[in-house]
Amino acid sequence: MAKTCAQCGKPLSFLERIGSNSCAECQAEIDHKQAEAAKAESESRARLEQEAAEKRYAAALRGEARPDDLGRLESDGYLIAGGRLIVCPVCGHDRFHQQRTLMNTRTATFFNLDWADSGADTRICQRCAYVMWFARK
Repeated sequence: MAKTCAQCGKPLSFLERIGSNSCAECQAEIDHKQAEAAKAESESRARLEQEAAEKRYAAALRGEARPDDLGRLESDGYLIAGGRLIVCPVCGHDRFHQQRTLMNTRTATFFNLDWADSGADTRICQRCAYVMWFARK
């Protein structure tokens, strides 16, 4: 007895019998529905993550964010200092590049000991290139 498609009842070819219980048309429809469901789930996850990111950002602006949220914001390029989100004092932008900078002194330079000088962390605004200096702890 020939095997038939589980959805439409059409007889299956030899190759279709090996692969699944569906004919090519029904299998294409099943694959399409699964792809749509996966896309909808992905969009839902992205929307939830966006909402969570917005809540973290708002809490950081108010100074009420949890330490793990602050760490996540900092890894995204935001500047966190004293448990608060810092914005550029010139343009108000909130994203910065981080750079370590060596602070040279005249004496160390004279004796060719620049490598022994202390350094600082600088944050450079991604919009206007304003530089903020922070002492290392």
